[in-house]
Amino acid sequence: FKDRMRNLWKQSVNVAAYSYVLAKQLPAFNPEEALLAGLTHDVGVIPVLLYAEGYAELLHDTSLLDRVVDDLRADIGKTMLTKWGWSEVMIDTVVNAENWQYDSGAEGPNLTDIVIIAQVHAWLGAKDKPAHPPMGAITAFSKLEKVGLTPEKSIAMLAEAKELVEEVRRLVAVPA
Repeated sequence: FKDRMRNLWKQSVNVAAYSYVLAKQLPAFNPEEALLAGLTHDVGVIPVLLYAEGYAELLHDTSLLDRVVDDLRADIGKTMLTKWGWSEVMIDTVVNAENWQYDSGAEGPNLTDIVIIAQVHAWLGAKDKPAHPPMGAITAFSKLEKVGLTPEKSIAMLAEAKELVEEVRRLVAVPA
């Protein structure tokens, strides 16, 4: 349980850092809002894990727990953010963060697109990453291509911004 919570936090920090860096490169976005969206995109997972802690069959059957988390994370996250009075933009990010075919509409990329792409970048090189389509098949990448950010350019941009990513990670990381 503690490992799952630690990994959830670590992944959220990474997604927040990449969201911030991506938003900073695109003038239509607020980097601080992107950072917050990255930190909270999986907020619905926390109550599921807290609930599962009381049920040995869930804790010992990781594939069952993964399915339960996948089934409930978006709805619980939406309920939480709605109850707290958060904006529709942030709620949309929580609901669609892992919807690889999410379409933000004709007006161009939005914050959810940024978080989806940040997740993919945060998983690059990770051994336990969830399954997702190739970057070119993820709708958010095609939305960002409209503003000049191709999968290749985003990788190059994030590599160039490595120092900034590390700084953001340090800013939002909780000390051990």
